[in-house]
Formats: sequence, structure tokens, C-alpha cells
Amino acid sequence: MLDDACLVLLVNRDASHLPRWLHRLGARGDRARLIVAYPSDLEDQVVAACEGLPDVHRLQLADAGDPVATLAEIMAAVPTAHLFTITALEQPTPDLLDELASGLAAARHSVAAVRSSFAGSVLVWHRTTPVPLVTAYLDHVLAELAEGAEQPAGVSDYLGSLALQAALVTVEWLDPQPGAVDIALRINLAGHRFDSRPPWQFRVTLAAPDAGDAGGSEPVGLVQRIDASGIARWEWLVARVPLGGVPTGDYRIELSLSSPHESLRSTRAARPSKGSLANARTVRLAAPKAGADAVRYYLHTPDHGRETRLWVAHGSGPFAELAWRARITGADLRYIQRGEGGRRMRALRLVKLVSAPFFLGREVWLLGERAEEAQDNGLHLFRYLRTQHPRRHVYYVLSRSSPQFAELRQLGHVVPHSSRRHELLMLHATVVANAHSTHHMLPEQWNRKAFLRRLAWRIGALQVFLQHGVHLSPEAVKRGSTGYDLILTSARGETRALRAASGYDAQIAEVGMPRFDHLTPTPPSRTILMMPTWRRYLWSQARGQSSPDQEHYDGSDYERFMTGLLTSDRLQTMLEAFDYRLVFAPHHNVAEHLMDAATAGDRITVVAATGTALQDLVRQCDVFLTDHSSVHFDAAYLGTPVIYARFDREEFETRHAAPSWFDFERDGFGPVVTTVEGTLDELEALLARGCAPDPRFAGRADELFAHHDQGNSRRVVDTIDRRLHRIGTTGGGS
Repeated sequence: MLDDACLVLLVNRDASHLPRWLHRLGARGDRARLIVAYPSDLEDQVVAACEGLPDVHRLQLADAGDPVATLAEIMAAVPTAHLFTITALEQPTPDLLDELASGLAAARHSVAAVRSSFAGSVLVWHRTTPVPLVTAYLDHVLAELAEGAEQPAGVSDYLGSLALQAALVTVEWLDPQPGAVDIALRINLAGHRFDSRPPWQFRVTLAAPDAGDAGGSEPVGLVQRIDASGIARWEWLVARVPLGGVPTGDYRIELSLSSPHESLRSTRAARPSKGSLANARTVRLAAPKAGADAVRYYLHTPDHGRETRLWVAHGSGPFAELAWRARITGADLRYIQRGEGGRRMRALRLVKLVSAPFFLGREVWLLGERAEEAQDNGLHLFRYLRTQHPRRHVYYVLSRSSPQFAELRQLGHVVPHSSRRHELLMLHATVVANAHSTHHMLPEQWNRKAFLRRLAWRIGALQVFLQHGVHLSPEAVKRGSTGYDLILTSARGETRALRAASGYDAQIAEVGMPRFDHLTPTPPSRTILMMPTWRRYLWSQARGQSSPDQEHYDGSDYERFMTGLLTSDRLQTMLEAFDYRLVFAPHHNVAEHLMDAATAGDRITVVAATGTALQDLVRQCDVFLTDHSSVHFDAAYLGTPVIYARFDREEFETRHAAPSWFDFERDGFGPVVTTVEGTLDELEALLARGCAPDPRFAGRADELFAHHDQGNSRRVVDTIDRRLHRIGTTGGGS
């Protein structure tokens, strides 16, 4: 009998399964004390289900939506010093009941050494336990430990074991070191935020399926990770795992709690992140000392994707290299025969295998942006390479339906997106570079998940993020999500912010953006360019998606400001008086709402400018007006006066983007206003002095940009070449 244990059935929205649960539990001889916890609106259903069962305790929750309050009520109902587990009510199965019973029984052993140190009841993890209740329990006990004069032995370790069991553990990235590899993992407790650094230590281990641990790291603690909202969370760790003593073989990457109590050393297999798979490849490590064997490895995952594996091999010289290549070829053949991941992936592996001799000695670079775009850093880098390095095997991937396809094709080496040629070149790519995200480089018929799990490591291309502007919210770029080998930055503050928030460090190159090479001033055009950005919380057909927090464009603050400015009689009069025109170029994601917008007169024009036409507008304008668009950096690079109309700053920074490293008032290149009238006041003052820059903002661009010249593309190419050489000595596709 589990007379010292409690099973809490948490009923949230549906109590229809409760009678069957209670019947099955009543038939068991090892039944624990039973508590049914439920919100008030299910009172009648729960009472009916529990009728005739006096030993079932009912607990009506005052606030079922609050995990902290729910846990407090449950713990008050559980007898002191009891073990208890909480399961969210679902379709009952015999296996699940066996799991719950065996889990409670096993917990007696695992907590035996520390149970007496607990002042209250002890929560036992089960896969059906809601993670928010686990985090509430951790906070509750950790707070008690912090208040106590003496730390009870083992209690902290038990909490660490509980946290590890409840968390989602992912491999974020791998960094090669001489004779070792640094493995970064994320322990995600549903995004929980601890107030201070948790006291736990963990080990990263390599485990063979049948032989146990083959090697591992020293214990390490958690470090902070800044999430996409700018909030620091204790959920990262980086551990160095020596590979010299790890026998040749295939190993699962695991994370275990470091504890003197063997029963508390919980272990979890780590799943691969998208980023770790995106830049997976064969890596050849430098030997840690003279005479030591070289080490090779590659990261991969089974088709189910629930664990990360590392294939490790040793040996130096041509025979070891031949053995490694034979291993890779064998992996190809086994995969082609087995068929995991679908027929297309099997066929692509076969095509790569048989076509490899035709690409020997060829370094294939694939550049692009979105499938139908040729207007940004991808285009400018491609033009530079085709004119300055015409013998290189550099190709631009662009949809045939793109308006730029025919013109760009005159440069040569333009490949139709998703064509057979695109597929073949992608299979043998040495460099894949994109201004938005390298997933835009995948042929449309390739499934991205299957590609990451089955093909990316076999290609092993250098992943280059060319960027499409100075990044204002680096929290949104995470190494575990993107997996870039190289990220271009232009501004010193941008570089610092990315290093602090993204997980990237040596991968960041402060070399500028290729499109800046085209930013040369033109004669005055008597044009004001207004270019606002979009809002993710406003619905648009262009984005093709919706979420519960999205709102209609009509009636929004965004709509009111844009309409008020475009229809302003004062603006039209001002433009006539100073002989200027205003060109309004809305962002692609909101253009559908603004292309037919009413204006106050013929001096105000709304255009759908894209590509080089948009960049030409930036080059030619005498004044640049925006809300939060990062294109203001291009204007500042040119020395063009800027006005910021930040009419919805608080909403923008809480619902669209995290607060930025760039402070518009402190770092900006022009005045900041919040109303239509304030915008017109600053614009009128600027026009009255002939668009001469305000001395208050002089010099800020020089302070911000690391480079202010037309050598950006050259630096980018030099940097990629150096990274390729580095991969050639420590890693690279086979």
C-alpha cells in the first residue's frame, strides 16, 4: 500500500473521464490517497463522480488559472511528509495508472536520504504533471531554503533532479576545441525565471546505448540566457567534454545532475535544436598535444528527433581519413536503403553520393534573399563577386517569377529557385548566405525538418547571415534556433548586444553590410521619404497568419497616425511652400492597408517601392522620416537628416519588439516626436534651414558604425574565406 503517498487528479476543463478514472483506481490494491482538484464551475460533475466514494477527497480550487495558488491549495490538502504527484486528467489507461503507482513507489527510494529534511510534502515528477506546478513547487522550497539558517543536505539536489525531469533539454550548439568539444545546452522549464542562480551542478555525458557513459564533463552550473523579450533566465550551461578518451562509436548526449546521492542523479537525453542541426558537419579537431591521435565527429539525430547523437572516431593519417570517408559512405548507403525521412531525402542522399566526383575541388557559394527578392545584401554581394571574382563558383538563387530575374540573369550564374539545378548545387554547397534566413535557400519541395535531420550534416555548408539591416533586437537571434557560422554586423553597439544575448561570439564579424557599398549620396532631390515599419500584432494578409493577440488595422494607433499625417492640410501646405514632395513607402507587411490611402494633395505620393528602387529612394531623399524602421541606419550612413515619429513606443516595444540596445533619444540621428503635430513641427524646422543637419546629432553615425566606406563587400568575402579555411582545418563536410 502507498499509505504515505497522494495522487492528485487535476481536472481543468472536462470531468467526463473522472468516473472511469475513479473506478480503475478503486480496483487497485496499491492505491494512494486520492485528491480530486477542480475549478468551481465543475463542482456538480465532480460531486456526482465522487458519490459513494468517501475516501476520495475533493478540493475546489479558488483560482485554477494561477499555478502558485493552485499548488498552495494542493499542498495544504496533502498530509505533511507525504509524497505526492499531480496528474492532469486525461483518458485513463492501465499503463498510465501503472506508471503513476510505480513512480510513487520508486520515489520512496530516491528521496529516502533526504526525505527527513523536507519540512513539508515532497512532489514526485510524472510526465503528466503540469510543468508550471513543478516550477511553483521549486520556487516554494527554494524560498524556504533561502530563509533557513542551515541548508538541509540533499534537498537542493532533489529539487535539481525534479527540475531536470520536468525540463525540456536541448543541445544548442557545439564548439570544437583541441581534443574536446564545448557543448551548450538549454534546460527549459516552460520559460520559468528563477530570481537568482539555482544551486545545482550538472554534467554533460556521452552515453553508448549498451555500455553506459563513455566520457563527460566536469560539473557546471547554469548561466543566464536572455530570451526574445529581453528577460534573463537561468537556463543555459556550457560544458567541455574531452573526446580523446572516448572510444570510436556513436553516443547519445545526455545531461545528468551532479549529486553525491546516486538515487538523485537524474539523467535526460538532450534533443537537438534547429540551430545545432543546421550547422552540423564533419569536424576534425586539432590534436591537444603532439603525438596524440586526431579526433573526428559529427552531430546527428535519429528520425524521431528526440535525442542528439555524436559519432566519434580517432586516428591520424590517410588511412584514418579513408576509414572516416568509408564510414560516411556506409551511413549514406544504410540511409538510402532504410528510407527514414521519406523518399525525397533518400533520393537526395543518393544524388549527392553519385554526383560528388563532379564537384571535387569546386567551392560552391549560394547567395539569396527571399525566393522572389533580389534587393538587399544578397544581391549586392553577388554583384561584387560576379564583377570582382568572376571565376568563382558563385550563384544567386531567385524565383523565375521575380521582377528582378531577367535583369539579374545578365550577370550570369542566376539559378531558378527550386529548380533541379538549385537542388544539385544545394547538395554540394560550400557556403550558403542569405540576407533574411538561410532556410529561404531551401528548394520549396524540401521538407525543412527532414532536411535538418537527414541532409544538413552531409552538406556541411558554412551558414552565413548577411542581415538585412542593423539588428535592433538581438534577443530575437538565438544560436540554438538559427545555427549560423557567421553573422555580419555593422555597428559597435549591435555587436556587443548580439554577443550578450544570442549565444554567438566568435561567429560575429563586424565588417559591415554589402549594400552599404551602394550608399553614395546623390544631388538634392527636394524629396522627403517616409518609411515606417510594420506591427506583428496587426493582422495583414501579406503575413498569411493570425494569432489570438492580433488586432484589426482599422482603428489602431498605427492607422490613426498614418492617416492623420497623410491627410494633413498643414503638411500639404508646407510642401508647397518649400517646394518639396513626400514619398510614403509602407512596409510590405502593411502595404495592403496603405497603398490606396487618401492624401491631402498631389505633393504626397504612396509607392510600393522594393529592391533597388527602394534603396535609390533612400539615397536620393533629402529627409528620412520613420517610426522605428532600421532603414534609418542607411540614411544616417549617407548623412541624411532623420526624424523619428515614435507615436506608439510602449506598444511597439512590448508587442512587436523587445527594448533595444539602441536608444533613439540617446543614440539617434535626429529628433524624436510622438504626435502628428510634433512631426510636422520638426519637419518644418528642418525644411526652413534647407535640410542642413542639426549639430546636436552630428558625429553620431561615425561613433556608431565600425566602418564608413565602400569596402564592405570586400571585407565580407575576406571574412568568409578565412572562416572556410578555419573549417577546413577543424571541420567541414565530407
